[in-house]
Order: sequence, then C-alpha cells, then structure tokens
Amino acid sequence: MNNENRKIIFLFPLLIYLISALVGCTSSLERRILVVHSYEETYTAYPEFNRLIAKQFKKEGVNADIRTLYLDCESYKEETELKRMRYLLDSVSGDWRPEVILVNEDQATYSLLKCGDPLVKEVPVVFAGVNYPNWELLKQYPNATGFHDKIGFVQNAEMARKLFGDSVRLFTLLDSTFLDVQIRKDARKQLAGHRVTGFMDYPDIPSVEQYRLVREEGYIRFLSISIRSNRDKSEANLMWALNKNYRGQCYIQLKRDFTTINIGAICVSPSLTVINEGFECGEKLLGGYLTSLPVQVEEEVRAAVHILNGASSSDMPVTESKKEYLVDWNVMKQLGIKKEKIPANYKIVNIPFSKEYPYFYISSIVSLAGLLFAIVTCLLWLYLREQKRKKQALYALADEKETLALAIEGGTTYAWKLEDEFFVFEDAFWRSQGMSPRKLPFTDLGKFVHPGHWDSVKLSRRNLKEASKKIVQLRCDFSGRGYQWWEFRYTTNLLEGGGYKTAGLLLNIQEMKDREEELDAARLLAEKAELKQSFLANMSHEIRTPLNSIVGFSNILASDEELSPEDKQEYIDTINKNSDLLLKLVND
Repeated sequence: MNNENRKIIFLFPLLIYLISALVGCTSSLERRILVVHSYEETYTAYPEFNRLIAKQFKKEGVNADIRTLYLDCESYKEETELKRMRYLLDSVSGDWRPEVILVNEDQATYSLLKCGDPLVKEVPVVFAGVNYPNWELLKQYPNATGFHDKIGFVQNAEMARKLFGDSVRLFTLLDSTFLDVQIRKDARKQLAGHRVTGFMDYPDIPSVEQYRLVREEGYIRFLSISIRSNRDKSEANLMWALNKNYRGQCYIQLKRDFTTINIGAICVSPSLTVINEGFECGEKLLGGYLTSLPVQVEEEVRAAVHILNGASSSDMPVTESKKEYLVDWNVMKQLGIKKEKIPANYKIVNIPFSKEYPYFYISSIVSLAGLLFAIVTCLLWLYLREQKRKKQALYALADEKETLALAIEGGTTYAWKLEDEFFVFEDAFWRSQGMSPRKLPFTDLGKFVHPGHWDSVKLSRRNLKEASKKIVQLRCDFSGRGYQWWEFRYTTNLLEGGGYKTAGLLLNIQEMKDREEELDAARLLAEKAELKQSFLANMSHEIRTPLNSIVGFSNILASDEELSPEDKQEYIDTINKNSDLLLKLVND
C-alpha cells in the first residue's frame, strides 16, 4: 500500500465525521417563519391554528422560529388595511428577516400582495385558505405560490339534501363587496346545469316558477339574503330566516366577516359551511364539503419546507386544496342527528372513540373488565391465602407464647433489656427477690455483683456494641441472702443512626453450680478410690512374688531329704534373699 492510499484511509473517517457534524448543525439551525392571519387575534381557531403550524414544522424536521401577525381585517377599510399590513411587516422586519411568509385567507393574502412593501417582493410567500385568489395580482409576484381553497357549491348543496331531505331550503348571507361579487359569479358558474334554483334570485325566473321547480321537478331552493339594506329598501328576510317558526331550511356559510360571524350559532336551522373558518369553534356549524384546518396547515407548511430546502416558489404552481365531507360530532349531538344518518363517506370529527369504534370499544371494555376481574380475583385469592397464613402464624405464635409462658412461669429465668443506661428487669424477677420493680442504673448493679466479678462486668459494658451474642456468669446477691450464681444471656443489635439495642435473659444457675460442685467432689473421690485400688493391686503383685519363692523353697527343703548340701545352701540363700526383699517392700 502506497502513501497516498494510506492518507485516504486515514482522512476518510475524519471526512465522515465532519459531514455528520455539518448535517447536525444544519438540522438544528433555526429557520425564520412569518405567519400572517386575516382575522383578529382573539379568533377562537387561532390557538389551534398556530399549534398545528408549529407541530407540522417539527414533524417535517424544521427548527422553526415562528412570528405571527394578525391583520384584523374586519376592523379596517381597504386603504387603512393596507397601511396596517405595512406597519405589521415593519414591526418584525427591523432586526429579524423571515425566510418565508405564510399567509392565510383571502383578506390577508390580498393585503399582503397589494401593500407594496419591498419585503413581499424579496421573500417567498405561501398562501392557503384563499377562496378567490387575485390572479392578476399574483402575476406580479413570481415568488408567491399557494393553495386555492375552491368552494364546492354543488357538493355542499347535495350534502344538505342528504342530511336534511330533498325538500330542504338553503339560504346564505351576501352583500355587494368584492368577495360577495366573486362568490356570486363562481356560484352561477358552478351551479349552471344543476337542479338548484333561486340562488342570487335570478331575475329571469319568477318566484312562482322557482317554487314550481322545487315542488314538481325536485330542484333545491337556494336563497341569498342581504344583510346591509339599501336606504330606500327595507327587508325582513334575514329575521324571517333566523326565526324558529321557519322550518325545513339550512344556512350555508360562504364567507366569514363581521356580518356573518356566529350566524350559525344564533340560527335555529342547521348550518353548513363551505370554508373552515368557524368550523369546530363553537359556532354551531355542522360541517360541509371543505378543506379542514389540519389539511390546510399540512399543505402550506410542506410547501414552505420545500422552499426552505432550496426549491423555487416560481416552479411551484398554485394548486387546489384537498377537500372532504366533514361533520362535527358535537354539533350533531346539539341538533339530535344520529350517527346512522351520516353517509359512510363523510368524516365525523371530534367523535368519541366509543362512538367511532363501538364494537371495538365494547370488546375492549369487556376485555378490560374481564382482566380487572381476573386481577381482582387473583389478588383476593392471594389476600385470603395470606390471611390464612397469617392466622396460622398467629395461632402458632400464640401457642409458642403460651408454651414459653408456662415454661418460664415458676422458673428462674427472667427477661431484661438495657434502656438509656438502665437495666429493666421484668416484674417477676423483682417479686422473686422480694423487691419492688424499678429501673436499675448500671452503677447500682455493682451493689449486687460480687466484687471479684465487677471488673469483668465493666469490660463487658465497654464492649457492648461489638457483642452480637454473649453469655456472662456472675455471682450476685439481689435478695441479701447471700451470693448466688446468675447467668446473663444477651444480644446487641445496631440501629440506624448509630444507636443500639440490647436485650436478653437472666437465669439463676445456682442449682447447676451446686450440681457441678457435687460432681467435682464425686470425681475426686472416684479418683482417690482408683488410686488406692491400683496401689493395692501393685503391692499385691510385688508381695506375692517373693512370698511365693520363700514358701516354695521352704517346702522343697522340708520334703526333699535327698538334696545335696550345695542345693540346700542355694535354696536357703534364695529364701533369705526373698525374705529381705519382702521386708524391704513392707518398710517402703
């Protein structure tokens, strides 16, 4: 292997480490995001709206520094609104420049692009929730892209018919603003050729003909009611439509402004919406064919992330937002609409888990109840078994206690313990000594202990902590009738915190000591008797030997006359020798 290859092999891990560190730094880099909303900051949906935006950026792996502006479009006329938009942009762009701008709904999108602020030309813009984009204005901004929330008039009219019957009468609130004009134009275009009549009050179709179409040919009656009345014209259609006596109708929200806010909540008739403003916000809007807020946020944030990752907004065309049939469970309950009446292709939001999956919920509850029952049964069985064991243990303990009490009662064994340098003997001990019960200080113990044992007692006291189990025998005189032998048996246990506990038994062992002395005396007597017997046996043996020699040779001399003088002399010498030996043994 040459030197170049060695260098490459050595540098390769370092290169990988640097790339990983660079990627890690990039992923943790904060990306500056500006969010512009159309309505007032107190609008009920905005806390959830902002939460979803932050959550979606996090889901996409972007560490977002998000700042939010609220146009409050219903409080200003056009020119004042444009000035407010410029003011809001200046308030955040002084020391903080966004990398992408997210703008929501028609009003904020139009004002942002129309205000002429240089920041809007320089920073990529992504809009969403816009029902009627200003296409001519968008041509001036190649850096702007987004999502067209196109209203589905036909789908929502059919949804009302499916939910409330073929004879349902629809109404909405419209005036003559720019947005109202766009809604009318779009509605006429979409509803052309469909069996819907009365919308915008077509002048070429008389009212009598409209009612005939509804009654005889199955058309849907769709009425548009003006809120702002002309000076020379006064109408009561709005109040009549909201009246509880005017039944069989359905309000459809086509826009959200100060004239339509909470109309769904105050209207006795059920209410649908073609936009997500006010939906799921307590405004009693049952649902509609619309782009939900989570879908709007997901589309908007994903487009922004593509731009942050290097994509050009000019290469991203404006697309229509995804829509679906939505129904709010909470409003369903208020209106008394049952789940079975909702078509299968409709999505019910805010529905409890138990209602969305009833069979699974019931089976889960049954399974959980069975599991809890099994656990409770098992615990109960364990409890009863443990109680039985405890009762048996208590009975056994009571038996042992009674047996021990019978064994100790009338005996000479007493319990004692050491408390705060005081000996505490049981009352039976003091009564046995003819004394009243009391605590005995350690120093007073010396009055009862034999002086010859006191040094041993003091040594045991000094080594008390180290004593696990110990037996000490002492001569004590507790009753004043003389010293007797007592045995102290005790155990010391160390406690948490450095303390200790000592307890034990006190036994009178005088009888045992007396028996020991008797046994010692008997042993000495036995030893003496054995010595005498051994001495006599030895003496008998030593005496017998010379005595036998004397007796034997004497008999030979007396009975054998044919002995030679030499033999006789030898036998006489032997007799004399043994006689001297026998005399010596006796003298010894």
